[in-house]
Amino acid sequence: MTITHVVYGSLFVWRICSLLVREEGPFSIFDRLRHLVGVKQNELSINYGETFLSKLFSCVWCMSVWVALPVAILFIPYSAESKVMNSILMWMTLSAGAIIVDVFVGRLEE
Repeated sequence: MTITHVVYGSLFVWRICSLLVREEGPFSIFDRLRHLVGVKQNELSINYGETFLSKLFSCVWCMSVWVALPVAILFIPYSAESKVMNSILMWMTLSAGAIIVDVFVGRLEE
């Protein structure tokens, strides 16, 4: 596992999270998915949720933890001695990387 894996993995996780939480997608597929899981919008058009799934689909940071998990599992073959520990570290690193990208992109949009 290299720094390149971490950077690419973090960008990948962020992109998936951004699609699921913020973007409309082709044929409004992501809007429909958010509606299906119960995501609502307040008067400022900010998404919010009242259930676990709807809260998850309202927050890139929350979503990043769950999207990063299968990505971290894919890195198991690249891990050194302790595959379990390295996988857990990669899981949280990918989530953190996605959050860093999200904060950076948010500042660019301001």
